Amino acid sequence: MYEYLGVAILFMLLIGTLYFLLTDIYTKRWVHWRYIFYNLPLFSIAVAYFPNKLTSLILYGTLLAAGTSAMPLLLKFARKNRIFGDYVLKEIAFGFSFCTVMIFLQVLTNWLSLGLAAVILVTLLQFAYLLVGIIYLLYYGIDGDLLSSTSLVVLYQTNKKEAISFVKNAYSVPQYCLIILGLIFLVIALFAVNASLLIKAPVTMMDKAVLIAATFLSVFNTWSTFKGSCLWNMISESTVYLKALKYWQLHKKDDNCSAALKPQTKQNNNVFVVVIGESQTKDHLGAYGYQRETTPWLSEMSKREDFLLFQNAYSCHVLTMYVLAKALTESSQYNNKRFADSVSLLEVAKKAGFKTFFLSNHEKHTTFANPVALIADEADSSILTSDGNQAINTYDEELLPQFAGFKDEPGNKLFIIHLKGSHFEYKDRYPEGFNVFDGCQDIYTEDAKRPEKLCQYDNSIFYTDYILSKIYEIATKTYQADGIVYFSDHGDAVKRDQKHTPGMFGFDMTRVPFWIYLGSDYRARHPQITNRLKEKLSSCFTNDMIYDTILGIMNIETDRYDACQDLSSAEYAFKREDLLTMNGTVRIVEDNGEMQKYQNKQEIFA
Repeated sequence: MYEYLGVAILFMLLIGTLYFLLTDIYTKRWVHWRYIFYNLPLFSIAVAYFPNKLTSLILYGTLLAAGTSAMPLLLKFARKNRIFGDYVLKEIAFGFSFCTVMIFLQVLTNWLSLGLAAVILVTLLQFAYLLVGIIYLLYYGIDGDLLSSTSLVVLYQTNKKEAISFVKNAYSVPQYCLIILGLIFLVIALFAVNASLLIKAPVTMMDKAVLIAATFLSVFNTWSTFKGSCLWNMISESTVYLKALKYWQLHKKDDNCSAALKPQTKQNNNVFVVVIGESQTKDHLGAYGYQRETTPWLSEMSKREDFLLFQNAYSCHVLTMYVLAKALTESSQYNNKRFADSVSLLEVAKKAGFKTFFLSNHEKHTTFANPVALIADEADSSILTSDGNQAINTYDEELLPQFAGFKDEPGNKLFIIHLKGSHFEYKDRYPEGFNVFDGCQDIYTEDAKRPEKLCQYDNSIFYTDYILSKIYEIATKTYQADGIVYFSDHGDAVKRDQKHTPGMFGFDMTRVPFWIYLGSDYRARHPQITNRLKEKLSSCFTNDMIYDTILGIMNIETDRYDACQDLSSAEYAFKREDLLTMNGTVRIVEDNGEMQKYQNKQEIFA
């Protein structure tokens, strides 16, 4: 009896220490403590099977402390977040339950005389548990971000080429060697300790019955506590998003576009082109005042009457999939419409009699459905110049002959062209001939974390400016386009070298270029739309309202259109203080124009 009590007291002291060290706001509610107390007698029974209790307690005490602490410590000390007690208790409860299951598993496998196989199995499971915390730390070590459900969604939708690029740039070769050696040492240490443990086998039928019953209870307890853990929350939140994509995909297969169109007279051979940039922050565009002339073509074009350069455009998120799921559908931060229930720009255009084309230099096929790929599938013709598995880079210029190739197609046309733009790794986005900003140590890079990356980024901007000039040339000369709309999905935090990592959010990731070209015939037919757009060059705008704005410019009248979100409409009245980003969680008015890191003011709790 005293033996069980002593084990319980020792582990409660450890749990109490972890709780008070990791928690800022304590909880007294029994509901958050119950699984720990449920598990306590099970753990005491399990440890009783070890004659050398000290070794087992050290092993599982270390497992519990290490596995439980990783994410709370990162939140507390790296992010300076205030941690709620229930969050910590859920992590402790899962870790405590896992340790109990591992002990019972060791006893059961010893009883069944599995020998070395049992030691290997338990070692691998213990290593897998610790590996979760190690991954949290390694992910944070890359660029200071924390693993989250958003990170998992990106991981699910990453293709082979992007994965290889990420791994290459995450750590150096010596660092990878140290990490691998450390993991090997950890496995060897766990194996040695597990192999040295002496385990008593159950003798009587009562002992065996108690062992089996306690094992089942501990497994149930572990499953229940896992569903409250940080890892479970990340997995469940990310799968909800992916299920929504799957629903949208199935829904579109079984249902035609439900948008109702108002009767209207349309001319034939109207052509509109929508170009989507990648990772361009306007802070690095010469046309927006950047000291390096990274956009000579755009700077010159912005002086023309038919060219409208908007000064205050922001992205609605910092991840492409979230941005384009809104920019290319009726879903936005302001109408609370789900992506799964929304119609796309391509669907409405097709119903209005336009032939639709989606041209992309991004890879389409990944492990899970991607919202951009689902939208692209709605086009009459979808062309991808990169399959994600090529040994060489496919530059955006590969899209040009594809774009020009539909000149003999009759009727109204809508083109959506998705560039690779300034997607990381920046140096892979442009040919050698566009390496114009090669002097890295100068006044432009003096406060940059990695000057060479900033120069590569500026080169990619310079190359994209060239690509846009060629798209403009084809659109106006080959197609006599009525309009061209360009916007970037999001920006990059280039000086901070944090790319567009959501957990390191700064407004430099959301300030994006946005411009519109209107042909002379279009301006003559639609002087009111033209004048309203000219009046709004300084208006604030987020790119989740692109859908309504393009429908307005195309003069498509439908019940799936909101004039209040159309920049070309007289009803558009959004002010700076009304606008949001990061799926409605951050207010644009907080942007003070500096490339500062946004500090999340919310406290962390589960």
